[in-house]
Amino acid sequence: MAETIRKPYPGGKVAIVDILEARTVPKEDGPDVLLTRYGEMGRVNVIAAIVDAQEGNALLLDDGSGRILVRSFEERQSVGIGDVVLCIARPQFFQQEWYLVPEVLKKIEPAWLRVRKKELGARKVLLMTVEEVPHVRKTDADQKEADAVLENPLEMRVVKLVKQEDAGDGAEEEKIIAQLQHPMTEQMIQKMILRGDLFYAKPGRLKVLE
Repeated sequence: MAETIRKPYPGGKVAIVDILEARTVPKEDGPDVLLTRYGEMGRVNVIAAIVDAQEGNALLLDDGSGRILVRSFEERQSVGIGDVVLCIARPQFFQQEWYLVPEVLKKIEPAWLRVRKKELGARKVLLMTVEEVPHVRKTDADQKEADAVLENPLEMRVVKLVKQEDAGDGAEEEKIIAQLQHPMTEQMIQKMILRGDLFYAKPGRLKVLE
């Protein structure tokens, strides 16, 4: 049987406050990960405005829920104060403060701030506090249950239809929901966005993360 290759942790979509309230979890088989109210994340995906630029290629981001520094060890990219940016980064904790080491930092349209707020709001039903997340590593039974999600028939239908309807700029979300005619389609789409299996290529249009 071929060895299963696990995907790296995707850039989980969070608000800055979720990072500030998180804690780290050590991993024996890799770098520490971030434990947020939404679960474990090795990377974070943040949309925010740049409100300050500091020495040492450091930028201060604000998304309305909190502020956090982005520290880059390379020359600063073509972004500046007032820009709204997409930041995919590894969170680091140093001297009692969180900061982000960016892998992607690019300017985007301000309208994406509203889209992200909608995405995060849709996850409230899945919300749990950090204190409710178990402090022990998942058991084999837990892992089998998580792996079983990949075999969910509705999820497979969503993936297939999104790919089928995607002509390059994403598949229309409302059309996917209407065609599948399943009462849990919208909730499944939001869960898949949360896990990083789907993302919005533009407002209202979905793509599969290959």
